Amino acid sequence: MLIKQDWNIDRGLFIATLFLVGFGLVMIFNASLPISLGRFGQPHFLFYRQLMWTGIGFFIFFASTQVSLRLLQQKWVVYGLIILTAGLLLLVFTQTPINGTRRWIHMAGVSFQPSELAKLTVIIFVAWYCARFPDLSDRPWRHLVRVGLVIGPMMALIVREPDLGNAMILLAITVIMLFFAGFPLRQMIALGLMVIPAVIGVILLSPYMLERIKTFANAAADPLGKGYQIKQSLIAIGHSGFWGLGLGESTQKLFFLPEPHTDFIYAVVAEEAGFLGCIILAVLFGYLFLRGMRLSLKSPHPFNQVLGAGAISLILLEVLINSSMVIHLLPTKGIPLPFISMGGTSLLISLLAVGLVLNISREVPE
Repeated sequence: MLIKQDWNIDRGLFIATLFLVGFGLVMIFNASLPISLGRFGQPHFLFYRQLMWTGIGFFIFFASTQVSLRLLQQKWVVYGLIILTAGLLLLVFTQTPINGTRRWIHMAGVSFQPSELAKLTVIIFVAWYCARFPDLSDRPWRHLVRVGLVIGPMMALIVREPDLGNAMILLAITVIMLFFAGFPLRQMIALGLMVIPAVIGVILLSPYMLERIKTFANAAADPLGKGYQIKQSLIAIGHSGFWGLGLGESTQKLFFLPEPHTDFIYAVVAEEAGFLGCIILAVLFGYLFLRGMRLSLKSPHPFNQVLGAGAISLILLEVLINSSMVIHLLPTKGIPLPFISMGGTSLLISLLAVGLVLNISREVPE
């Protein structure tokens, strides 16, 4: 059976997801209003667009809770996803650069970011590989080479866009999943020591990435230029207080903070909802991660365990990176805040990731 046709899913994880998506819509409604009015002449243009993506996302979300996970273990599905993802990552380079980068495919008025699909593809591939070779301690370097031959080219294409942030997320997801599958810790540490010089080399050879690092190290050197975005973000966070200014009362979204509805929406959350709102959001994400990880690791099937660990870890990684970027603990990256930032591709993948974990929860003993 490819469709399970039952709704015995984990309620706690489901409700937490609904709260996060609902909160995200509220914040996008508030944060996007000035830009929607200024760019499109309609105050709710961007909100309605996100609402459309939310409807599509929930269709995919519920479908992912119903489909049989055995389908994802089929070789033709795994290989098909790899080929599709690679093709889309190559197609990106036919697009017109935006701000010096090629990360999106634009068709019929719709934009799609293939690096988001790459995250899902990597999660499914690594889970499939680990289920196929359950003893990763046997000739571990051979397994690393095999996995690297699939993931390495995807990472290289994403770095070439350039987008080091999402490439590092692919690597981190792979490491986390291999760890949960029992890959030897010694070889994993050795891999990390080899990767660090490669990452440094990529940064030094890329003027775009090097400029990002320089701006991060000294944003105050150009407060009206390259350091402007992070400066405005810190201003939004700094004067919010414990309770915040109130929903809809953000001042930084009034064309001070660039793109407040996308990667830097967390700054608007902090300004309007205050420290309390940030804590509530952190608790929701923390619950989502811990609940999802618990359900995944309690599954009796190795494939489900690794798949769920990868899917829920993806969301946690993006939350940590985005929030750290907004408060100036990491360089600026194009990593959205899951469920909260505006972006159709990100929302679809995040809902699909949680949907897979909810699917796994069906077979978890009470």
